[in-house]
Amino acid sequence: MTTKGQVTIPVTVRFALGISPGDVVVFAVEDGRGVFRRADGVLGRAGSLDGRVGADAHPLARLLVEGDDGFAAAVLEARTSRRRIDVRDAVLLDLVEDAAGDAAARSVVIDVLRDVLAERALRFEHARALTAAVDALASGQPARQAYLAARA
Repeated sequence: MTTKGQVTIPVTVRFALGISPGDVVVFAVEDGRGVFRRADGVLGRAGSLDGRVGADAHPLARLLVEGDDGFAAAVLEARTSRRRIDVRDAVLLDLVEDAAGDAAARSVVIDVLRDVLAERALRFEHARALTAAVDALASGQPARQAYLAARA
């Protein structure tokens, strides 16, 4: 590891994980161990979450639950133009809170949320605080408290 915290991923590991230059990698701590994988991005996670969303739901939530072609197109356009779509933290916090009550689906939701946070086409108000909330959810801690503490 360099003094800047950068690591080199050996070529055999890159091939095994399908990681190429320019890919986004998600790092996390699970069961006390550091793990990483190639991020699927928000489009790779379309329709991944169980549940229902209302007509007034944010397009990101709709995309993750049932798919949203309009938002998917906006993400693709943002990627190519290198601009970002602003998303309020509350959208992800609501998904975190929903996952907290469903232990069976928690690991899937955590992976989805990590991919959403890694999406370069999206900009959140407090991405580090959201990451803290997802990490807290993964370790069984109160997510909203972790979010608030990270913002302080």
